[in-house]
Amino acid sequence: MGLSLVIWGSSDFTVRLLDGLEARGRTPAGVVTVSDRPAGRGLKKRPTPVSRWAEARKDVKLLKMVDPRDPGELERVRSLGGDTGIIASFGRILPPGYLRIYPLGFMNVHPSLLPDLRGAAPIQRAIMWGYGRTGVTLASAVSCIAGRLPPRPMPGTTSFFRYSTNSRRSSATAARQRS
Repeated sequence: MGLSLVIWGSSDFTVRLLDGLEARGRTPAGVVTVSDRPAGRGLKKRPTPVSRWAEARKDVKLLKMVDPRDPGELERVRSLGGDTGIIASFGRILPPGYLRIYPLGFMNVHPSLLPDLRGAAPIQRAIMWGYGRTGVTLASAVSCIAGRLPPRPMPGTTSFFRYSTNSRRSSATAARQRS
């Protein structure tokens, strides 16, 4: 049957990773994202791109996390099962108890060559700071680098084009490495 994956994320970067895995026949057993947040004019609560992705698929369990420090959330995550968790742009720091949920632990997909550009918005910062090359780091959640993908040239000339194209390529590259 293969490895049972639970993907953690909240952004379009995560959706592209999910699409890449799905295209390779690796639809996750579950998806964890943050709860709906106020956005746009009128600050109406809106689901994350990851929520919309999971809701469009009947065979994927979706968990919208409100507060990772709440012990009830930890139990809800455990109920999803899974052999390993993959974090890709989740947007929250997880308490240590989460690191022991999966028998094979967590992997983190980060769209930069760590430790450079760690933290939020690494693709945007690479563009702002004039980087000509970037890459993707796959690291275990215990801060041990599991592997690096080779640096890739950043395409395009405009900042928006470079961001959208590089974000799409980074997540696709990561999906190929996990299949």
